[in-house]
Amino acid sequence: MIRTMICSRLVAVVPLAIVAATLAACSGESPGQAAAQGACQAYASFNRHSVATTAAQADAVVATARADADHAATADPAWANLQRDMTYVFSWRGSLDTATASQMDAYFAADRRVQADCGSAGEDIGPLRP
Repeated sequence: MIRTMICSRLVAVVPLAIVAATLAACSGESPGQAAAQGACQAYASFNRHSVATTAAQADAVVATARADADHAATADPAWANLQRDMTYVFSWRGSLDTATASQMDAYFAADRRVQADCGSAGEDIGPLRP
């Protein structure tokens, strides 16, 4: 009787596990994509709609974006461009007022690439607004 109950429970549980694994695989979200989404959310919190009220909070948001972008690129090299472009944009923090016109063009081009990469990750951050 106990053996029959265990077998019937396994028969009921195994298909559920298979269905759950199949659905997870079909979602299309990899660890790299999840990290890219986190990076994009942090990037938007810094560069689109700032949530930081202190320099320390801004530093923490930037650190989160960088760490998530690093994780995304490590998990999936397809996110290396997102990592590179975020790093470039963040490198200009506090010094845009001294940038040349060509440096500003490069900055905005990198930001547009971040926006496009974030869209590919399923995270619409929208355009940069003055």
